[in-house]
Amino acid sequence: DRITSFEQSRQLQVMTWERMNDLLVQLGRPRTDAIDKNLGFELCELDGIDVVVVGSYIKAGNSFAIEAKVLDVRTKELLQTANTKGNGVESILDSQIDELSRNITKNVSSLRTTEGAGPVTEITTHSMEAYNYFLKGMEYWSRFLYRDAELNLERAIEIDSSFASAYLYLAFVKTSLMETAASDSLIIKAMLHADRTTEKNRLFIEANYARQTEKDTGKAISILQDLVRKYPKEKLAFLKMATWMSDQERYDDAISVLERALILDPDFAYATNYMGYLHMYIEDYPGALQYFRRYAALTPGDPNPYDSMAECLFMMGRIDEAMTGYRKAIELEPDYFGSQMGLAYIYGMKGDYDSSIVWINRAQESTWTPAIKTVVMMWKAIVMHLQGRYVEAMEQEKTAYALIKVTSYPNKEIITKSYLAFFLYDESRYGEAQETLDYVWNKARELNIEMHPVRKITMTMYRGLIACAMGRLDMARNAVEDMDKLFTGPWYEENRTEAMECRRMPALLEGEVLLAEGRPAAAIAFMETSDTMHIAPRSYSGLGVYNMPTCQDVVARAYAALGDNTAAIREYERMLSPDPSGPDRRLKIPVYHYRVALLYEKEGQYDLAASSYERYLDLMKRADEGIFEVEDAKKRLEKLRRSSSLIRTCPSTLSS
Repeated sequence: DRITSFEQSRQLQVMTWERMNDLLVQLGRPRTDAIDKNLGFELCELDGIDVVVVGSYIKAGNSFAIEAKVLDVRTKELLQTANTKGNGVESILDSQIDELSRNITKNVSSLRTTEGAGPVTEITTHSMEAYNYFLKGMEYWSRFLYRDAELNLERAIEIDSSFASAYLYLAFVKTSLMETAASDSLIIKAMLHADRTTEKNRLFIEANYARQTEKDTGKAISILQDLVRKYPKEKLAFLKMATWMSDQERYDDAISVLERALILDPDFAYATNYMGYLHMYIEDYPGALQYFRRYAALTPGDPNPYDSMAECLFMMGRIDEAMTGYRKAIELEPDYFGSQMGLAYIYGMKGDYDSSIVWINRAQESTWTPAIKTVVMMWKAIVMHLQGRYVEAMEQEKTAYALIKVTSYPNKEIITKSYLAFFLYDESRYGEAQETLDYVWNKARELNIEMHPVRKITMTMYRGLIACAMGRLDMARNAVEDMDKLFTGPWYEENRTEAMECRRMPALLEGEVLLAEGRPAAAIAFMETSDTMHIAPRSYSGLGVYNMPTCQDVVARAYAALGDNTAAIREYERMLSPDPSGPDRRLKIPVYHYRVALLYEKEGQYDLAASSYERYLDLMKRADEGIFEVEDAKKRLEKLRRSSSLIRTCPSTLSS
């Protein structure tokens, strides 16, 4: 805080305590809570600082006396001495710092502060206690330990309700916790109190306000560019600028900007982690892993580096190594719900839905915010639905909806209901599915909810699938055309990666329409040229879209419709045992085991048919009664077991 008055001067570049620690690390020395005079001179010379202020204090009872000496860094000559006294620790911030800064600058022309500069309590906080909580909150935020960050920053604001920077960083935390409305409110409060802080902090707040409240990323980046021109050693400004450029898919620009932050501080852990993600975005996975390993070395004992490495390994198809990384993160932090969800998804990829549910339950216990808890609960509903536990999945959706409905989450009225429509479609309850889709569209219009383009695309696809299933092929074709229109305009141009994550949807719907029209050969030909499997997205919402519709076996069914059972079997085997070096990271769909078993049976491959029926029934062992495929598989398996004329075939190539 002692430098805050000096920071108000447009003529001064002030070395922050954080910058001093960055330089220490560059010199190969550990970070420290105390820097002696000789080391201080060395650091100042390294960073081109002309003048250093050395302070000391004496406490007698409740009185504090502070002495500050101003020294020339090059000659070590004493330039000025200043003294203050006050009663109580509060006096340090309330009056002594401002008095010291006035006395120090009185006769040292090079240190003149801006005329009319406000007192330190108006540009930071009036409370040392609040400031300490703020520093702890910032540290936890930088380590992705959001619960601890949230608690400390909230405490700082409780103590000082005008602490602008505390509002800002709490907004960052809330964004990461999907508490969008709370984050928006906090950004506004930070802006409201921005005039009480330094120009540097004010510009940082204004940039984030432009990005989040005004939705103007270009303006936000421009403000940060102005900030780093005036304060070229502000590594957090470079970090934020890089993240926003990345959001615009300007990955090369983002990497260049983030390199400037890492030049300032080669051991900047947060930036090292984000540099890894930038390399992931450009599909330089070996490069990303190098950054993540560096990140782990910088933050020993923290879980997030292993979570980041696991995510990269997952993208590379090194699935078992990814699981090891997630487990390592959980070992270090048992409530690390992101890694718990990572394991849950991989178990779903492997077809082990019981283990997937176990990890989802752990993640649900580890979360504390309604929005994230709702996402976790909806993933549990998806897995239950895949297991044929339709009633439980519906109850899970109701519980999740009740949880999110009492919050201020912007999409609370529709976030779970769209999934309900998808579940109803999978159960062949087409009328109810369409009614639910209509409810979501109407509710969004009624509440003036701006539905995300990806949700629009997904819902339009299901509208087409429902129409196709009900024989309304003209309506289904209209849905294909409507989806294609959504892949145009500013959103598509600015979010190509996100758009490509759902670009398969219109292709899948077109394939279904061609198959429903009795044109299976045309469906196969179309899918071979138009359907491209992309690598899995990085977010859990994206992974949900990646697995929609649930059954993406239109090519296999088209081959079966042509009577080419061999090709249909090959297609099902490919989906049930995907090549890990390829891009396919979809969940393993239980009903595929049933459908391929039917084909094995038709081809006289009875052992393979029996093992596939067994696998299907094991996955569906907790399914609701009356599901046709389950009942039919039981009958067919029993018949195969009774038969004394099984034709022995080669062992199954399907993974369990």
